[in-house]
Amino acid sequence: MTEPSPATARRDFAMAADSITPHQRRRITRAVRAFLACRPELGNLNIRFDVILVSPPRPPRHITDAWRKGWL
Repeated sequence: MTEPSPATARRDFAMAADSITPHQRRRITRAVRAFLACRPELGNLNIRFDVILVSPPRPPRHITDAWRKGWL
């Protein structure tokens, strides 16, 4: 069985949250740092990472500032 893509809906919210691995978080964080390094005018902005968990048939769950809250 192949691993579902990161955008795939999961059976429950716990599975959806578990699909965002520490490796993926590091990749996303590195990408944002690289983006901001190329755009110093954005350096003073507050950056947050929101997460949308999808687990049909329930409505999506929006987690604001998921990285800092230690939610993931």
